[in-house]
Order: sequence, then C-alpha cells, then structure tokens
Amino acid sequence: MFAASSARAQTTDGELQWVNGEWERYWRVLQVGGDVAEHPWSSRPFGPEELVQLRATGDHPWADRIMEKPFRFGRIEGATTPFDAQTIFNSAFPYGFNEGPVWAGRGLTSVMRGGAALAVGPLSASFAPMLFQAQNTRFELIPNGRDGRFAYAVAGPRGEGARHYHDANDLPTVFAPGWGFCAAGDPAWRATIAFAWSAANEGYFAGPFGGLGSLHTPRPWTLGDLQEIVVSRVTADPDREARARARLAKVETWDGLLAEAYDERTGAVAARHWFAWPAAFRALLERDPMLTAP
Repeated sequence: MFAASSARAQTTDGELQWVNGEWERYWRVLQVGGDVAEHPWSSRPFGPEELVQLRATGDHPWADRIMEKPFRFGRIEGATTPFDAQTIFNSAFPYGFNEGPVWAGRGLTSVMRGGAALAVGPLSASFAPMLFQAQNTRFELIPNGRDGRFAYAVAGPRGEGARHYHDANDLPTVFAPGWGFCAAGDPAWRATIAFAWSAANEGYFAGPFGGLGSLHTPRPWTLGDLQEIVVSRVTADPDREARARARLAKVETWDGLLAEAYDERTGAVAARHWFAWPAAFRALLERDPMLTAP
C-alpha cells in the first residue's frame, strides 16, 4: 500500500486534476510528442496552476484509461483512478529495471491497482493501493563458464561476456542463502563471496580501513561492512562479524549514523555523512541477531 500527499487543481471546465497524479505523469509523456505545451521539467511535481495550463486537449492515447473521475460530497472533493488488473506470465529468467514495487519473477504474477484522492479545504491526500501475488518460482542460474562464481552481469542468454564484480549495493547476493536461492555451503556462492572480499574484485578497496565498496563511489562502503555481518552469520563466523562491527564503530558519524563511504586509509567520511540505506539495514540486523535476509 502506498499513500502520498497531493494538491489539487481545477480546469476551466470544472474537471479536477491532482498534483503528482496519473495525469501529471501522462502529460510529461505527451510533452515529448508535442501534444501539450512545452514546460520545464524537474524532479518536483507540477503545481496546480501548471496543471491547468498543461491540460491536454483533443484526442490522445490512453485518455479513457487514466482519466481521473472527479466527485464531490459536501465540502469533500475527490477523484478516483480506474481500477486496473494485470496478469504477467514469465516462463524464462526474471528481469526488471526498477519498474515499481511489482517485480515479475518466473511464473505467474497478478496485479490489481486503483486509487483515490480527497481534499477538504487546503488539505489533500492521495491513496493508491497496489495488491499483487507473485508465484516467483525457482529457476536455474545461467552458467557463466568462469571459475564457478555467480556473474555480476552477462551479455547473452548463455552467459557469454560474463562480468565478475561485486559491490556494496549487491545485497541480494549475500541474502541468497537466507532467501533459499542457494545453500550456505553452495560452492558457487562461497566462491563469489571469497572473490568479493579480495583484491581481484574492482569493488574491494584495501587499506587499514579496507573493505567492500563500489566503483560508483570508489571507497569502502558501510553497506559493505553490513554485508559482511550477514556473510558471517550465514557462514557461522562470529569473529568476522566482530571485526565488521568494530570497523563500523570506528567509522560511524558522531551521532551514531553511517556515511555512504569512508577513506580506506583513515576511516574519515568520504561521501554522504548521513546515508539512510545503511542506517536502515543496520537497524534490521540489530533488531534480529540471527537475521540473514529480510
């Protein structure tokens, strides 16, 4: 379930539109095709006055599908988006590129969604629930033909062009045994983990405070230390967990939070003094001393 605040706008013909609603996202697409007036884009949503100016006129694709239906009940104004249901069947390998909360793995995935927005005076809110059930059945990993490790990426369906790399963002790899994708003693997983914390990995940075990081920000990352805690639990290595915890205690900021990355020589903050991702991950691991996957 997802809920977000929103503001409303009213077009000249009385039709309600909602900031950060389906119409706004659609208008951004229509701008590319020249179907609505040009307007600067930014990461911020359009304001109510902008929505009125950018209203699409005439025929355009999918108008009936995403048009928000306005209603009024006394002082309450609102709009609903049409109910939508979708079924996805994937008989091959899972794939996805941040399309939203629904990730269609192998098998059958069913999705239902709709939404409504309400406003009373200056206060407004939108509610857009999405319900889904994913079969997400098991599948054989593509052999990469190289050293018995899991590849970071491949260039074809038979594993050609395999790239071997692991960085602090790659949490699914360390969660794999906890999720049941492989056993803790799986040779390929063990080899991947050994490679990750070695000089052969471009994402590993050696030094007095050396550890797993990322080419994105080429320094050791606190997420890498947290990954190491998970690995130590999966492999029943309490000494390794103690070392990772000691390193985190040395590099954490004055208020007990964690930066994105730190210097491998001094431990000083190298990027983003306060990074929400490792802070949330650390909280999960502290809450459950036996946690190996969320």
